[in-house]
This record gives sequence, C-alpha cells and structure tokens, in this order.
Amino acid sequence: MQIADTHIAEDVIERLAAGHKMKQGELESIAAHFLNCEHCQQRYEEWEEFVTVFRSVIVRIDY
Repeated sequence: MQIADTHIAEDVIERLAAGHKMKQGELESIAAHFLNCEHCQQRYEEWEEFVTVFRSVIVRIDY
C-alpha cells in the first residue's frame, strides 16, 4: 500500500471504492488506517459516492 504524507494514496482509495480486488494484507492495513484517519475515511466516502453515481449513469445509458 502506498502512503503519501501518512495518508493512503489516492489511487489506492479509488481502486478500493471501485471494488477492485486487493490482497488481504493490504485490506487489513487500509482498514486499520481508516480507524485512525478521518481524512482517508472521508476521501473513501467521496470516491464511493462518485463510483455509485457513475455506475448509475452507465446503467441509464445502457437502457
């Protein structure tokens, strides 16, 4: 896991929010970090919301 300035790298948070498969050890490290880092929790929630909206738009375009 890449950590920049004591935070999880943006691309890692993006991949996690998008549902990409990650190694078990990496997931455990991220979960432990989230427990103590409100900044990374917030970034994850923002990415998760973006992914949800993006997927709903894609579904609407497909139909």
